[in-house]
Amino acid sequence: YPSPELMQAILLCLIELTDKARVRDALLLGLCFALQAMSNMYFGVFLAIACPIVFAGYGIANAGLARARVWLLAVLAAAVAAAILWPFITPYLDVHERFGLVRNLDQIASLKLSHFLGVRHYHRLYGGVLTAFDLNERALFPGIAAILLALAGVLYRGAERGTRPAFIALLVIGLVIDMGPRPQFEIAGMSFTGGGLYRALYDWFPGLSGTRVPFRFHVMPMLALSVLASCGVAVVVSVVTRRAAYPVIAALLLFMPVEYFAAVPLAAFPQGVRPPAVFEKLRDLPPGPVLEFPVDAYAQAWHATIHRKPAFTGFTGIHSPLERAVLRMQAEPEWELTMPLLESMGIRYVVASRGSAIDTFFAERARCRAIEPGDHERWRACVEEGLREGPAWPVAVP
Repeated sequence: YPSPELMQAILLCLIELTDKARVRDALLLGLCFALQAMSNMYFGVFLAIACPIVFAGYGIANAGLARARVWLLAVLAAAVAAAILWPFITPYLDVHERFGLVRNLDQIASLKLSHFLGVRHYHRLYGGVLTAFDLNERALFPGIAAILLALAGVLYRGAERGTRPAFIALLVIGLVIDMGPRPQFEIAGMSFTGGGLYRALYDWFPGLSGTRVPFRFHVMPMLALSVLASCGVAVVVSVVTRRAAYPVIAALLLFMPVEYFAAVPLAAFPQGVRPPAVFEKLRDLPPGPVLEFPVDAYAQAWHATIHRKPAFTGFTGIHSPLERAVLRMQAEPEWELTMPLLESMGIRYVVASRGSAIDTFFAERARCRAIEPGDHERWRACVEEGLREGPAWPVAVP
């Protein structure tokens, strides 16, 4: 699963570049940006928005933008990132354009202010209070400790010059972007809509038009919140006596993980649940990609840990032409393109739940499993004869 470990390093390199104008910071910034973007293209788009915000906020506050060398090194960092990412971005953009992988504004989710107080119903600290806002991905409440410490950090004047305005700007602008193209504001019984910033970015910023869930950008304001909260910890250390500082800091360090783990669902895993035995048999067969029906990305991820072969999941926020074709093949296995599609995908094994149409289709051709992969003529002849040897799967596809 994509993870944002390098984001902190990217923003640190950006601040170091603005402060010290060193070539090594620019090179490291470009490298870290590229690696993080390759882990997930969402993060590349988000960072391309967040970095200029931090660069401008920090650079204006400490006068770093007045130096031409800083601008030249920023261009160098962008060039390094672009050079590394270009071979990966061009196929992505080609597919994006060819298949029209663009979300129209009606398909893009928007938020209400109440969603920022949302928690899941199983939250063991706040579930009874904020359950009404339990909306899956829209449960965005970061916790009381982080909010209080960040508020203290906003008021803290001992932070390095430029840190507060840069990350306050990232926090505020990030929350506005989070809310999507048509956010709703309800104040004193009156309802307002906004979203002008998001719609402008949608029209002009590359990649954002393919984003289905704008509040995944929430990772950026939460990063800003964590930086401001660290400034808040400095406030705690500075205002309490030395003797009292340790228990206060210890209490904070204990409460934050308690608050975090209270949001982790704890559910008993059913005893004795095992996957179908076919996947253990599949593990002992020669290597080859697997197509499983019905298509269920989560079940297939579990099954793949057993059969240890590449598996087609078709799981994506956009229904690609390939996914639509696979779903049609599942519903209409007699479709004339079923076998050519399997061959073009390189599928060697098909696993189908018993009773499905596709299972019946392949069970009738089970005898073909004895034919060596690659012997297309004999395999097609076997299919045409319709020889039956009873339901047996997985079925080898040459």
